[in-house]
Amino acid sequence: AGLAQVSLCPLPGRAARRARAASRSLITTARRKSRSSRTASYMAQQVTSHQRAVQLYTQQSQSGQDAGLKKFAAETLPVVQHHLQMAQKTSADLGKVARPSAKPGDATLEQGSTDRDLGGSEPTAGAKRKSAQRSDPESARIAELNRQQLQQIEGQPRR
Repeated sequence: AGLAQVSLCPLPGRAARRARAASRSLITTARRKSRSSRTASYMAQQVTSHQRAVQLYTQQSQSGQDAGLKKFAAETLPVVQHHLQMAQKTSADLGKVARPSAKPGDATLEQGSTDRDLGGSEPTAGAKRKSAQRSDPESARIAELNRQQLQQIEGQPRR
């Protein structure tokens, strides 16, 4: 049996139902927003969640009572911190995607953005270069998970 099976208790029915309801509520709210607003909101939530996770893992690694959980938290904390940094960078990059130009209603894309942000379907050359720079397996896996979560929120395939 794994560490989680041995050490952690399953959520009681009431807590599990509340967690599912909260998740459904987030998805429903997100579907009412524009794509760019939805994406920014999702990334803000990722930053907040990862900040909380860093706090919890730090607390557990420093003062946890269970030696196995304490060790797991200490070993996993750097990964969670890295994910937080990636979420913060992605969130900051979203703020740079479209910036107002001199003319109202006109927007200029910054390097690393995609024309998807303005309703198109293809990444810009800058986005392709940026993507090629982040080709390590961990980043690719995280990008795929984020894509799947956004797809679920948007209720449509996103490629």
